[in-house]
Amino acid sequence: MIPAQARKPYSPLTHTGSFVAEAFKHGKAIGAAGDGLGLLRAANLNGSEPGVVTAEWETPMNGFAKDFIRAIAEHRHWDRPQDQVPA
Repeated sequence: MIPAQARKPYSPLTHTGSFVAEAFKHGKAIGAAGDGLGLLRAANLNGSEPGVVTAEWETPMNGFAKDFIRAIAEHRHWDRPQDQVPA
């Protein structure tokens, strides 16, 4: 989960960016909200990938939470393109 008001600047070379890329490669659910969406973009993700759940500031968080819980319940999302992120 990447929270709203996540720390900037975003870079795929930071520890956090590497963590997101590794989680993606391993098929883990990823959730990002508000400013956390910038970290997804830095990891070369756009939020439409399987198991990646996003929410803008204006989005009700209860829908985001339900979608994220569903993504976690699937455990792994192996139908992702593996060459999309460096890890």
